[in-house]
Amino acid sequence: VAPGQKLVVVSSTWSSRSLFGAAQAGSPEAADADDLLPWLLSRLSTELPADEYRSLAVLHPNIWYGHGPGQVRAWLDHARRAGLDAVPPLDWWRQALIAADCVLGDHSSVTYYAAAIGVPVLLGAFPQDALDPHSPVAALGRTAPRLVRRGSLRAQIDTAIAAHEPGRYAHFAEQASSAPGESAGLLRHLFYRLMDLPEPTGNTALLDPLPLPPHQPARRTTPVRVFAE
Repeated sequence: VAPGQKLVVVSSTWSSRSLFGAAQAGSPEAADADDLLPWLLSRLSTELPADEYRSLAVLHPNIWYGHGPGQVRAWLDHARRAGLDAVPPLDWWRQALIAADCVLGDHSSVTYYAAAIGVPVLLGAFPQDALDPHSPVAALGRTAPRLVRRGSLRAQIDTAIAAHEPGRYAHFAEQASSAPGESAGLLRHLFYRLMDLPEPTGNTALLDPLPLPPHQPARRTTPVRVFAE
């Protein structure tokens, strides 16, 4: 992501009512959800200027392995040729969330994690009736703004970023972990207890920092409209 660019991440879980799936016939959101993903993928390249935005898809591994990587790439082919990238099934999704300026998602845990770390979120498909109403993810569905298919995608993204308050989803971060920042120590203590071995002393338990993804410049093979002056 170049300086001055915004990173827009599209996040989808795996189910027939996810952002990447088709809504079930007869569900309240079926009329709009059936057309939401094709509209979203086409608008990403049509409305977002290539020098100001970069887009990235984070799809649940079950989407990749349930349908096959070749099929998923075929579905994303037009959007990918217009500049959309897709992270591998198991890599780089955490880095993508950290770098994101806005996440367009559904009821996936990745969308919830994005909100928990303070990233602006817009919800596309969100089957509220399929979730436990007392769950944190359901609470996110009642709080975060919804993506409107009939509106301008860029305007909605820019509004979500500009109007976002840093502490808006702080309570979701509190629900994500009862011991934030302490997982390394807690896990090491557990592992040594299970092995019935004395835990090392004098060395703080640490996690390796996330590596930077390899440099991948945006590749576009579809025509781009350029206005020169």
